[in-house]
Amino acid sequence: MKSLVVYHSKNSGAAKSILFLKKRNAFSFQKISKETTIFNFFRLILLFIRALFIKNIILNGIAVIANPNIQKVLKVLPNKKIILYWHEGEYHWNQTLKYFKIKTSDIADFIASAHNICDSQRVKEWLSHAFLPNRQPDVLYECIDVSCTIGFHSKSTTNLDHINVLAVGNLCTRKGFDDFLKIAEQSSNKINFKWAGKNVEYDLKRKDRVKEINENWGYNKVEVLGFSNHPSKLYSECDVFFLPSIDEPFGIVYLEALLYGKFVIASPNSGFSELLKNKPNLGYVYTDLVDLVSFIDNRLLEKISQNDYRKERHLFAKSHGVDNFHENLTRLIAKYENATPL
Repeated sequence: MKSLVVYHSKNSGAAKSILFLKKRNAFSFQKISKETTIFNFFRLILLFIRALFIKNIILNGIAVIANPNIQKVLKVLPNKKIILYWHEGEYHWNQTLKYFKIKTSDIADFIASAHNICDSQRVKEWLSHAFLPNRQPDVLYECIDVSCTIGFHSKSTTNLDHINVLAVGNLCTRKGFDDFLKIAEQSSNKINFKWAGKNVEYDLKRKDRVKEINENWGYNKVEVLGFSNHPSKLYSECDVFFLPSIDEPFGIVYLEALLYGKFVIASPNSGFSELLKNKPNLGYVYTDLVDLVSFIDNRLLEKISQNDYRKERHLFAKSHGVDNFHENLTRLIAKYENATPL
């Protein structure tokens, strides 16, 4: 049975995985943005018409789940299986409430009456505590396009005298840019740091901080690259991937880096960190910055110089490809179709 996926924007991180399913016949898609515009009004009408003929409706991401206009449409559509796919946690939830000018109580019953899927255990724990104390949501991890393997080499090309550490993400407080600079400042002169992503919060203070670190070391130890249309090239050229996010519901970029055989250093505040448990050859989850500095000084070289580990990382990432994601989502939908009403 076909399912209708409602998403906010193709440029949203929340839509990245599920939009891979556009090529699959079992799903159709409807974009509904947050803005109140004439164009979006007609999208809502189209959503209503399309939803009349489809039983399963997947609301993908918090910008769709909390949209009051979408909820108004769904209220007049009886006998629908509403599935909420969460890619965000408390931080994004509070930001979304402010944007739509609604309260948690306005939407709590809607969430409790739907089937809920989370993209990590981290998100599941937050959602269960906030809305579903007596019912556990399902977990469906994000996926990547595993066909994009240009640049993967099973043998290491690392020059241990010049190690390149890469971060990919919006340059902002939440993604951990300040901690990124702290680690860069304390690491040896063999290790260079590059940040690629939109310069969302790259203010004068942070620019001066980068300049100060580079002047103290006598070379460009830290480079801010800005947004890149070709992250695959950056992944293939780096030696280590490191994103010290303060709040990361999942972190699909870690998977993308692993696809290129790169060792990843994951924030303990990321949903992805739970996938690295008992997998020391794939990456490292630090407890705090002191622990991370010690790891970089004493153990990092060993991890990035072993060729066998590169293949293991690549295969792990491939196991989180679109085909497995599609299969797991289809299985969950079938379970909800056969479930008794909530």
